[in-house]
Parts: sequence; C-alpha cells; structure tokens
Amino acid sequence: MVVRMTEAAAEQVPSDPPAIERWDLLRCPICGHDGMTGYSTSTKCPVCHREYSIERGVIDLAPPGGRESRSVTQRLMESRLYARFYEDVMRPRLTNVVSDRTLPQEYRLAAEYLELGSARAIVDVACGTGNFTRQFARELESDGNDALLLGVDISWPMLEVARENLRRERLQDRVQLVRANATRFPLKTGGFDRVHCAGALHLMEDIDEALREFARLLAPGGICVIGTFVTGRGVLRRVAKRIAEIPTHFHWFGPGELERRLDHAGLTPVISDTQGDALTLKAVREQVRGS
Repeated sequence: MVVRMTEAAAEQVPSDPPAIERWDLLRCPICGHDGMTGYSTSTKCPVCHREYSIERGVIDLAPPGGRESRSVTQRLMESRLYARFYEDVMRPRLTNVVSDRTLPQEYRLAAEYLELGSARAIVDVACGTGNFTRQFARELESDGNDALLLGVDISWPMLEVARENLRRERLQDRVQLVRANATRFPLKTGGFDRVHCAGALHLMEDIDEALREFARLLAPGGICVIGTFVTGRGVLRRVAKRIAEIPTHFHWFGPGELERRLDHAGLTPVISDTQGDALTLKAVREQVRGS
C-alpha cells in the first residue's frame, strides 16, 4: 500500500521525527476523513483505520495501488540523478532561457505575493527539492512566525533531496514534507490560508482539477500564488511551443488562460508579473457565495 524509500537511501540519511503538530489538517487519502492520528513512525485514520508510514520525517500519503500514467517529463522528475542536479543546474538553466528574472528574484516575488507575515498554514505544492520552501521557511523564521509550512511532492527522489537541504540549513523543524498527489490532496478542506505552486502546474495532467484542489484547501480570503510559463509573443514562437507540448506534456499558458482557469476554479486573480515567458500570479479564494 505504501511506497517506501530504498534501504540504501535509508542508511545514508538519519531518522527524523515528523515536524507537524496539526494532524487535524491531514486527510485520509482512502476515505477522505479530515484529521489523522500521528505517531513517530506512522499516521493513522481514526475512521477507516488505514495506516500510513512516516519515512525519516516524510509523511507518505500518496494514493495506494497502481501508478497513474506519467509523461516523459514527469518520469524525469522521479529520477534520482535528475533530482540531484535539479536545483543547482536544471532549474536555473530553464529560468535563464525563458525569464528575465533570476531564481532568487522569483523566490522573493513569490514570498512577497504570499504575504507570509500574516500566514498561519502554508502548502508548497510540488515542492521538489524545496528551493521555494526553504525561502519561505527562512522568512517565517526571521519574522518570528511559527506558521505551519508543508512541502508536498509525489517524487521520493525530490523529497529525499529536499530533506537533505532542509537539514543542511537547519530548517527541518520548520517544514513538514508530505508525499502526495497534487490533484488529490490528502489535506483538510479550508484548512490553509496560503497555497504556492511554482514550476509544476504546466506539468500536471489535469490543470483544472489541480486548481480546484488549490481552491478547496484555502479558507475564504486565502492566497494562492502560482509560478508558471506562458507562450509569449510571436506566432512562430507560440507554434513551436504548442508542438513541443505533444511529447513533453509541458503546457504553455496562452494570454489570459491561467486567469480564466483560476476564475472557474473559484480563485480571483489579483496581481501578476511576467518577465520573458515566466509568469508569477497571485489569486485570492472567493468568499463562499450566500454566506
């Protein structure tokens, strides 16, 4: 039922207790019950009694059973070699090609849009190796804000590297890593006031479902910040990107497309910044109609 890290990996990384204290914000991926019972090496649903492992501080709430179909790009994200080079080599190169911003500038812009000073519960969706997550943790620490910060990803190799990075910077007590599917979050409805997703929405199989999940997690008035890529200007440029989508499943958003999708999901776009082909957008969860 639970996918576990290899024994070799386990020997290389010492054990850590989970950093999370709000077990009520987790949701059972089997029965959908909000609220789990936490232990040092596992978490258990009090309703269906399913138990999920905690591997070196990473809570594994990925759906059990067979693997879903994945694109070439998604399989690459689950490669141990790629995970090792992602943050220092691959991500900066992609950013340099499509954006006029540097990665540190992207980190700061995302943190600014999230308004971390007033945040209480934050989810970093598809956190990968934790590059944005660590930036948020550092800012929360410097502000004296003890907000809950979850880093969520489906890839074990990415989470392994994320955990090592957190330990290296002594931030492991500030972040709880969770293994989960981005379009079926095992997290409480309305339990969070911030959702962040950078460098991943364009790779998701069902973008609209993912956006609806972002909206579901947010309490009314909560903030969602998304970093992704757009088709940009020029007919030939746009055509080339659309053709490239076929083998890579890397979706380039057209003009106004993300804003329309967010609106349909119940998230109201507030402000955005586009540099080159890189887009960072802030949206707010609508108040519940009729309330």
